[in-house]
Amino acid sequence: GGALDPVAPGRHRSPPLGRRAAVELRVLVDTTSIEVFADGGAVVLSVLAFPLPGATGLHLDVEGARIARLAVAAVTAGG
Repeated sequence: GGALDPVAPGRHRSPPLGRRAAVELRVLVDTTSIEVFADGGAVVLSVLAFPLPGATGLHLDVEGARIARLAVAAVTAGG
C-alpha cells in the first residue's frame, strides 16, 4: 500500500494545465520526495513524503482527463 505517515498526510495539486489533447508528466520518486514535471518543466510540483515503513504504492489522480500511457522505470545512482 501507499500509506502516508499521519504526521504528514496530504493531497497535493498542481495549477490547472489547461485543456490540451496531451500533457506529458515526468514523475520522479525518491525515498522522501516526489517531483512532478509537466510540459518539460513549465509546471513543477515538489513534495516531501514520509511513507510508513513497508509502504510500496503511489496513487496518481487525474481530473478532467485520462491517462493514455504510463511507463515506470527504476533509476539507479549515476544514471
